[in-house]
Amino acid sequence: MKVEMQSLTIYNSSGDRITADVHFVKEFLPAPVVIYSHGFLGFKDWGFIPYVADKFAEAGFVFVRFNFSHNGISENPKKITDFEKLAKNTVSKQLEDLTAVIDYASGEGFKVLSNGHLFLMGHSGGGGISIIKSVEDDRVGALCLWASISTFRRYSKHQVEEMEKNGYIFVKVPDSPIKVRIDKIIFDDFEKNKERYEIVDAFSKLKIPALIIHGTADVIVPLIEAQRLRDANPKFSKFVLIPKANHFFNTKHPFTNTSVQLEMAIKESVEFFKGILKNFD
Repeated sequence: MKVEMQSLTIYNSSGDRITADVHFVKEFLPAPVVIYSHGFLGFKDWGFIPYVADKFAEAGFVFVRFNFSHNGISENPKKITDFEKLAKNTVSKQLEDLTAVIDYASGEGFKVLSNGHLFLMGHSGGGGISIIKSVEDDRVGALCLWASISTFRRYSKHQVEEMEKNGYIFVKVPDSPIKVRIDKIIFDDFEKNKERYEIVDAFSKLKIPALIIHGTADVIVPLIEAQRLRDANPKFSKFVLIPKANHFFNTKHPFTNTSVQLEMAIKESVEFFKGILKNFD
């Protein structure tokens, strides 16, 4: 059983370039499609993502991992270098990108791979984007969240004041001495669309099955954020805690080894999506 990978270039409605990789096992085709959205300072080749893609393909899915057009990836696929684009990576731009990927995966050219079932999966900030999109797009059949945020409001009062004064702020990268610039356009985009982009409110309106997976040792996105999502929509959500798991399920970038926590997250996610598919048998 060999996992194959195809690389794609997709363009969003503004003409921005999105790079993607599709993982699948030919013998399982056509198969349900899982589209994975990375988080802030993430990218499609970050750490565990290619490994997870292969595991999903081996389980009978077509797995799509992609770079948001403004995530900061340029010539080097495994390192953020385009900080100008990253500084302008708005929620609206990410939703535009995800829409383009869904459009592609729902199109004629993808029919040889897809059996018509399409699911979303998101980690951290990508979870928030996936929630908004799942509520707004009826092509999405189920949603899986890994260490998802519950709010895009992640700036202190002082940071907001600084942004208003200077037009930008610098934020520290977790577990790193590096700081990256965030331009005011990101804050303005949220304020302009704040009702639409309230993640918990959006999740409360979800009418498809959702799996919330969160580590008990996550200090980047605290466990309470997952609990807020669960409490907002207990009817359509399932909540799974991964004991002693941090934000990255106890793995690192570059990826060297899997972990018990990552394997638990993969197993729960695969079983969740397969359970959804049984309803269509």
